[in-house]
Amino acid sequence: MFEGTPIVKLDTPDLYLFGLSIIVLGMVVWIRQGFLKEWRLADWLIYNINRIWQRGANEVPQAEGILVNHLAGIVSLGLIGWFDFPFYLCIGIGAAIVIVRQFMFWILGQITKIAQLGNEHSMIDRLCRFWMSALIGGVALLFSLIPSPENYSPLFVFGLVWITSLLFRWFRVFQSANRRLHRYSYSFLYLCALEIFPVLAFIKIMTASTMWV
Repeated sequence: MFEGTPIVKLDTPDLYLFGLSIIVLGMVVWIRQGFLKEWRLADWLIYNINRIWQRGANEVPQAEGILVNHLAGIVSLGLIGWFDFPFYLCIGIGAAIVIVRQFMFWILGQITKIAQLGNEHSMIDRLCRFWMSALIGGVALLFSLIPSPENYSPLFVFGLVWITSLLFRWFRVFQSANRRLHRYSYSFLYLCALEIFPVLAFIKIMTASTMWV
């Protein structure tokens, strides 16, 4: 006799993950189609970093495009821990990361000697997150459609995308710092102070805090 218990198939798509991945990819496409200056900067980040350094005043991206880029980054950061942690916790951490880094870049902008470097650093940070969002969205879409995605170590896969984006960001930031500071030693200290040490501290904090989750 049927008692009203729904039948759950283990190989059904994860609709929530599917929807969020579509949102992220939709924002990526939105930037590509609707905010061409932001897209052009993202393209130059990969293929021609000199154009970012030498861009003109008419090549400043729209504030709306920057906002959409940040939103895509926040959601994609939230998706990294989808299978292992509560989504509200992950997206809260993602939002905190983006907000804290924007505050850091604002402070750098108040220091005359490194204001231009801080501006370039901010763009590199945002544009690297854009490409990470595209990859995270694609991987999340795939995981939402395949049966038993937990068997494919999704946290490792998402983490690999994040680490690749992180290392590429460090490389571009070091290039920008070396161009502005003119010495490898100063550039390395800048990279350590504003990129490497904060990331290591974040990993340490997350490792300690997730022991209780």
